[in-house]
Amino acid sequence: MKKFLFTVRTPEETCFEKEVEYVVLPTREGGYGVLVNHAPTVLWVETGMCVATTDGKKENVFIMGGVADITREKVTVLADFAATEQNLQEALKKREEYYAGEKSRRKGSFMAFKKSSRELVRALDRLSGKGEL
Repeated sequence: MKKFLFTVRTPEETCFEKEVEYVVLPTREGGYGVLVNHAPTVLWVETGMCVATTDGKKENVFIMGGVADITREKVTVLADFAATEQNLQEALKKREEYYAGEKSRRKGSFMAFKKSSRELVRALDRLSGKGEL
């Protein structure tokens, strides 16, 4: 059976790249199957498993939302998050740590923004009281 290139990428890395015979992508309507020489298509993919088959062997790649670009000779999935079955637990742990750090960083940024906004309002009030504004 003929093969095509199947790639799954996130903003940080290429998670999976391999020549495959068949791939099933998770969509809102269900599994969307792709073979070589598929009509060019762009579609939204949902959170779920992409199942790639080569020589009867299946490999799973977990994705969290994204878009798939399908051409006659390749399928590229651009996902917010992706991990192979082998490193899924480790990848989810890293993702949780990242978002916890971002949440605390943004909270500090938000508090600094609110404080500077209050100081700006006070300064404008003082200026307007002197008639300088």
